[in-house]
Amino acid sequence: GLYLSPTPLQGITFLPVVNTGFTIPAGDPHYQVRAVFPIFNTVELVAIAPHMHLLGREVRVTASFPNGSVRELIRIDDWDFHWQANYIFREAITLPAGTIVELTAYYDNSSGNPKNPSSPPVAVSWGERTTDEMCLTFLSVKAPGTPSLNTVPFSLTDRGTESVITLGGA
Repeated sequence: GLYLSPTPLQGITFLPVVNTGFTIPAGDPHYQVRAVFPIFNTVELVAIAPHMHLLGREVRVTASFPNGSVRELIRIDDWDFHWQANYIFREAITLPAGTIVELTAYYDNSSGNPKNPSSPPVAVSWGERTTDEMCLTFLSVKAPGTPSLNTVPFSLTDRGTESVITLGGA
């Protein structure tokens, strides 16, 4: 069945938190890359999608609010290349103007990493190929207080593919 929202839905905007200017040295088992993104207008964060390739090991995204508090938005301590999904929050998180979103990622470019595609390891930089690397997360945001698809009784993920599944009854 197809279900329609009783109210107009707000479009989602995707904000990239990205660092393209890094090179992971060959042999480094715990190389850190960071990216920051300032929030200029108050928004509601509805989903987050971290993205790394085969050398990625850990990723953490935090929001530092104007009042000085910090909230962890997502943390994956044992990254897997196949986990490049859009993680939808049960409830939207308000990011007031002045919030700083910070992405911290760690990469293992050593011969001890069984997922390393290069033997021996070689220096790896930003790139589109799976054997390159990325340090990126997409923030899915909308205007505060407006309904979006995740505020009506539906879910939007199915292991990284797009689908709409009703919640509750038949």
